[in-house]
Amino acid sequence: MEDFDSNKHIQNIIREFKRTDEFYNSFRHQFIISLFLVVKRFYRDHQLNETMNNNLQLYADEMLSCVESVLYKDFSYPEFRMEEELKVMTRLVVSKPEYDQHNEFIEKIHLKSKEMIVRHYPAIFSLSANGFRLLEKYAKMYNWEFVSTFYAKMKF
Repeated sequence: MEDFDSNKHIQNIIREFKRTDEFYNSFRHQFIISLFLVVKRFYRDHQLNETMNNNLQLYADEMLSCVESVLYKDFSYPEFRMEEELKVMTRLVVSKPEYDQHNEFIEKIHLKSKEMIVRHYPAIFSLSANGFRLLEKYAKMYNWEFVSTFYAKMKF
């Protein structure tokens, strides 16, 4: 029987952390560029300045977090817990934003963010029906958070 090699074990953990960091950084970079191109389509005068970059990075981080959370919950939660969380999220996320802003812009941002998570997380296709619904609720919530921040902080 082979002795436990703690250095080898630690090296494997470090390698996995590096792989995860590379994935996150790649996702953030591609997410920021893709969504900023949508912003530019609607608001040509906007630049990818520090504020815009920070807001898009926060949006990317929220999407990373919600995808991984929903994947975990869908895999490990019993059906009744998924249904409970879906009910809560349905109450939190109304069907339409309350802003009087550009609805086409809001929808394009939402669709592009969903496209990015589907491109980077093929495991999404294994979600249950409630998992898909829950992911949509979280994605919509973070979309509205980004858009409200965009309209509140950006100079037009």
